[in-house]
Amino acid sequence: METTLGMPANELLAAGYRGSDENVGGKLKSTSPLWAEPNLGATNESNFNALPAGYRRYQDGTFDFQNLYAIYWCGPFGPSDPNVRMLEEDQTGIQRTTTSTPKMGYCLRCVHD
Repeated sequence: METTLGMPANELLAAGYRGSDENVGGKLKSTSPLWAEPNLGATNESNFNALPAGYRRYQDGTFDFQNLYAIYWCGPFGPSDPNVRMLEEDQTGIQRTTTSTPKMGYCLRCVHD
């Protein structure tokens, strides 16, 4: 998906924010007013319609960073350090990172073939 949205091949496996110059994150983000300002680059050109749900803490079930982040689980899944992708209101790229806490409540998108 990231390649389709214009991310250069040399950035695909990098950690951190990638595809910023190509506005890959902005193409995924909804233009909804639910996003905090400035919601940089948001066009929803991909029709992915990412909303800033933040995340749910596993320790106490509270929610954090609503209106600021959209965080999605992303394979491959494993028992340690699963991958996540994060969109942020003040970034035009998409962050690739891992989490050492697989119990966190991040978003998940399913694709129907």
